Amino acid sequence: MTARRVTAPGKAVITGEYAVLRGAPAVVMAVNRRVVVRTSSTAAHSRVTTPGFADGSWHFDASTGTVEWLDGSGPDIVEAVFAALPRVPFGALDISIDTRSFRDEQTAAKLGLGSSAAATTALVAALVERGCASAELFRLASAAHMNLQGGVGSGLDIAASCAGGLIRFTRDDGVQDRLEWPAALYYRYFFSGASASTPAAISRAASIADTDVALQDLLASADAAATGIETGDAASTLSAIEAYADALRSFDSTHRIGIYAAGHDEMLQHAGNTGVVYKPCGAGGGDIGIAVDTDADGLDAFTALAIDAGFVPLDLQMDNSGVTVEAPAL
Repeated sequence: MTARRVTAPGKAVITGEYAVLRGAPAVVMAVNRRVVVRTSSTAAHSRVTTPGFADGSWHFDASTGTVEWLDGSGPDIVEAVFAALPRVPFGALDISIDTRSFRDEQTAAKLGLGSSAAATTALVAALVERGCASAELFRLASAAHMNLQGGVGSGLDIAASCAGGLIRFTRDDGVQDRLEWPAALYYRYFFSGASASTPAAISRAASIADTDVALQDLLASADAAATGIETGDAASTLSAIEAYADALRSFDSTHRIGIYAAGHDEMLQHAGNTGVVYKPCGAGGGDIGIAVDTDADGLDAFTALAIDAGFVPLDLQMDNSGVTVEAPAL
């Protein structure tokens, strides 16, 4: 195998979390924290290292197309990816999966930017040598990530890692429509200081009946939000995000999922006091949130209150590049 270096961006959900699992559209932004996967041939046994996931290295054999660990067990992501790929023999490989940029610099806590999805996408791209915009890459990476997540998830984080930029995503057909973020709309991401479990939160919401009123309101709001953001207009986009945030808060209050736990409720109060729009991104209950406003000064005032509340402003920006493959590896 030719040595290569593959990178893929993380993601932040702007609107549509939870609703996307029931067929509604989500709007998701790829962000400038990237997983780096390096692969090269080796004369020894295959080996994987995972800086950011776990220390150490693990040896395996994939000469039959499936992973056989030679020293106990290794990272689940490797088995999940190989299980999703066509079963063909692989020679001895040296693999590094580096997700350190997806952790808080001070505490090393996971930020909740979709590191497992980005790592899965990058590893699949490294092993199958597909084009960056390939529908096949999305299909294989989605299947691998579902293996890794125990069958839970929508695929939106894989879509963001594949495509980059701002996209509208629908689970049932995997459609990824590219959108434009309005230049006059300012945003800032904040880390709550607590890492959340996305599969656990999704499982809590999975038992809610399709006919539930709060769920139906959330689905309708997700569709309206995606339509509003598609306009590319700052005021329309801000209004769309605010309306979805309101529906998400009502959904959370009704079913006590915990989306606005871990300080997000307090951030919502600060947002009301400063006139900005705030919501958790993704499963909530920790991880990150986003504040949005057409007034940069208002966003700065909110940031000061967020810091006092223990939240950490993140230097996150939209990353317009999806998964990228370079050879030879650097």
